[in-house]
Amino acid sequence: MPEDASSIKAVVFFFHGYGGHNSYISKLWYGKYLSERGMAVVMPDLVGHGYSEGTRAYVNSWQHWIDDHRMLIGLVCDAAATAAANGTEFNLGFTEQQRSALARVPYFLTGESLGGAQAIALGLRLQDEEAGVARRFAGACVIAPGIKGNPPPKPVVAALRYLIAPLVPYREIPKALDSVFLPEKAWLRPEDREGCLQDGWGSLGWGKQMRFRMGLNMLDQAQYVESSLHKVRFPFLSLHDPEDVIVLYEGSQLLSEKAATPPDEGGAPSRSRELQPMKGCLHDMLTNACLLVSERVHDWIDHRVALAAAAAGNNGGESSAENGSGSSGAAAAAEDVTPELAAAAAATD
Repeated sequence: MPEDASSIKAVVFFFHGYGGHNSYISKLWYGKYLSERGMAVVMPDLVGHGYSEGTRAYVNSWQHWIDDHRMLIGLVCDAAATAAANGTEFNLGFTEQQRSALARVPYFLTGESLGGAQAIALGLRLQDEEAGVARRFAGACVIAPGIKGNPPPKPVVAALRYLIAPLVPYREIPKALDSVFLPEKAWLRPEDREGCLQDGWGSLGWGKQMRFRMGLNMLDQAQYVESSLHKVRFPFLSLHDPEDVIVLYEGSQLLSEKAATPPDEGGAPSRSRELQPMKGCLHDMLTNACLLVSERVHDWIDHRVALAAAAAGNNGGESSAENGSGSSGAAAAAEDVTPELAAAAAATD
């Protein structure tokens, strides 16, 4: 949270990936980077992850997470809900000044991998809500979003859905069938791979194979998001390595191609539906190139906030932060990131 509540210009929600949590140094650095630049950053651990309750790396339905995220947005960005939560287990400890600021600024959804797909799914829900806090939803930044992965053949999926997951939901998938837990494809540096393994044994993370029910949940969430991309009307930025083999770059391309997001008004190049290739950053870009990712997310969000402010000025002071549309701003560079650049950026963490 920015020290001066009056300087808050946006709220940024961040949803981590499967098996992860938000106590990693890279996640904390990301939050700190944005908060030092006027953004209130909210980074919940998913149920079953990190400091949140629940069976490790497990949830009965992925929709449970979306419902939790929607409730959290209300608690953070709705002044009445925040005030009502005082004295209850949902009290987030905001001061009156913070509560006032959070209730007037736009908010953005960000997330990586599984969390990136959740940001899109939640954005689809928010864009269809016509009143209340949903009107200040201004866009999403997704990092290697889990839209398209490497699903097993259809007969295997059918067996998983109707036989295996109902019978042994908590059992771990055999390593030969797991296309998600691939440390050498996620992290550039050996020490980060080792750190993941250490974190997953009796700690906050999950360094083991995916559970059968979770595998089905991941497939269902990705299928829902991919089938709904043509309904996306909100602005978005997607950062993705074209060589990512854990979740495929093709998913981000489909988002860019199919989304119904309108272009920004005005003469400047539109950035309302932006895809930036991050070649050489692998899957966990926040660990491998934290500074570069943080800069690009901040640049895009700051641009959207400026557009909303300009639109509000043109409307005589009436806010038009909804969906982040506006009339000014310059396009960001989207050049490929080499492994050398990624490693150099990560060294600043």
